[in-house]
Amino acid sequence: MKKLLVSCLLLATTLCSAWADKLYVRNRPYEGYVIGTLDNLSAVEVDARDFAKALGYDLDEVDGNWLFRPQGSKEAPSLTAGSHKMYAGATEVAYRVDAERKLVKLAELAQALGGRVMRHAELGTVDFDIVQGHKQETGFDPKKFHLIYYGADWAPAAKMFKPVVVEFDLKQIVPVIYVDCMQPRSPIYKNFIRYFNGDKIPYVVLLGPNGKVVKTWTGYQDIGPWTTEIQRLTGQKF
Repeated sequence: MKKLLVSCLLLATTLCSAWADKLYVRNRPYEGYVIGTLDNLSAVEVDARDFAKALGYDLDEVDGNWLFRPQGSKEAPSLTAGSHKMYAGATEVAYRVDAERKLVKLAELAQALGGRVMRHAELGTVDFDIVQGHKQETGFDPKKFHLIYYGADWAPAAKMFKPVVVEFDLKQIVPVIYVDCMQPRSPIYKNFIRYFNGDKIPYVVLLGPNGKVVKTWTGYQDIGPWTTEIQRLTGQKF
């Protein structure tokens, strides 16, 4: 039994290390801890401290919370002491503790930091980078279609639907802009709240070139039919 357990642990470590060789952060091989597979990027988890180091960020403990922020930065959101929450910038990100590691989902960090997870099928690799300048704040290109997702962590329906939106985002069919309805002072909220024309969340707007609203959705959507409909509306090839 001991031999079996040791073998399994060694195998798990090998799998994590092998996967890390395929993940690049800012064009450099990621040397930290990672769990997941290339086939399901929305579920990939990284060690928060390892990933912060790879990005040139710090993972600071402040008043019993964890802040994921650029090295030397003193910016912090409003905190409740001892709540043991983690923030990337002003956005709360979920994490779990496993063997003293704080694991966060790569896709959630991308959303919070204005980053993008790019899959390169021909190379079998995945790149993570943070878009610079205006796109870091809004991720918006007026010449393209976009999905604007409005949600909040306190809303059960929004929490259930958000992983679907993340899964869609990773397919890179249409860029997704995430608007946290609990962050009215954020640049993204100020720039895109004008397209919110509903009374419930989650709420999604398909925005066409030049800011034309093509269609809106309220509530949970199944990933398959929803993806097919968006492909049809945007003229994407199936």
